[in-house]
Amino acid sequence: MADSTDIGTGRRTARPRFRTGATRARHELRFRRVHKASIVALAMLAEHKDPYASQHILRVARLADDIARVLQQSGPYRHLVTDRFREDLRVASMLHDVGKVAVPDGILNKPGRLTPEERAVMQRHCDHGRSVLERASRLTGSGGHLPLAAAIAGSHHEKYDGTGYPRGTRGDDIPLAARIVSVADVFDALTHRRVYKEAWPVEEALAYLADRRGSDFDPAIVDAFLEAMRLRAAFTLITWHDGMSVGVEELDNDHRTLIELINQLAGADRRHDRIGLESVLDELVDYTVFHFEREEALMEAAGFPDGEAHRLMHRLLTEQVMTIRRRLMTEPDRGLGDHVMEFLSHWLRDHIMKADLRYAPFLAACPTEHTPAE
Repeated sequence: MADSTDIGTGRRTARPRFRTGATRARHELRFRRVHKASIVALAMLAEHKDPYASQHILRVARLADDIARVLQQSGPYRHLVTDRFREDLRVASMLHDVGKVAVPDGILNKPGRLTPEERAVMQRHCDHGRSVLERASRLTGSGGHLPLAAAIAGSHHEKYDGTGYPRGTRGDDIPLAARIVSVADVFDALTHRRVYKEAWPVEEALAYLADRRGSDFDPAIVDAFLEAMRLRAAFTLITWHDGMSVGVEELDNDHRTLIELINQLAGADRRHDRIGLESVLDELVDYTVFHFEREEALMEAAGFPDGEAHRLMHRLLTEQVMTIRRRLMTEPDRGLGDHVMEFLSHWLRDHIMKADLRYAPFLAACPTEHTPAE
């Protein structure tokens, strides 16, 4: 190790060696993770009034990547959809609605139909988001996530036939990333409850997007979306059935989501899809914490006597899921493997079929604000 002289103190200090390729790769991976975490925090801050915001942005990111993966393999855009594009899209898509931070709460949270004046204010969130992200991109002076995020934020409500907003851009003049996120965002919005509507059945949402193929949405991207949904359904480790219900709609929906994530994780692992694995694991970690926090709040309100033991189990399971993610991040050439998938499916089955069914009678007897399952 060579020596150098510190100008301030006059002391000779050891000069660090150049990083090896492996060390540099680990530092780059850590930097990407920190950068992504910062973007997730920014996206969640923009939607902090909505307790489901983090799940929405992660679901949109995962679906956008599923669509991009299909486009990468076939169709007219495969020369544009590289691995780097997919990685940038997955992160940049989380900022699609960052401009909503400038929309008044009374409009954002209005349960009824917006007036024409309110709708005009709402629609300006696209330009707000584009402006903020373009400025941030200029400050960094680099490519990657932020320029793509600005394009998505500004154009994800444009329509393929030119009837969208804010600029009425049409066809291929709409950035490819925005066309992909548009499909993912609409599908997720339709299939989840919002303050102004109930969730649509998946089949109705699929039919809605298929019907607007070529008008609202790029036909090639709708086709890729439908293929991505078919692939999602093709690999199943765990199947939801009525015997898993704990009698509370919110928790049953959480459990369905966790089952879907485990199934999607298994599919990504089977395909050796590194980008997809990261995307699903991130969502699994976030949703596990979100679900456990909600579950614990309901147990406390219902006076469940074994609440502390249940919380301890939640902490252990969360740590185990985070350990799996850390291993994937530090050993990028490895997949999860059958034993990891077996562990994840086992703990989820046990969590739903054993542990959670023990507190279900207490929730049913307690007049809390949760929604009973039908």
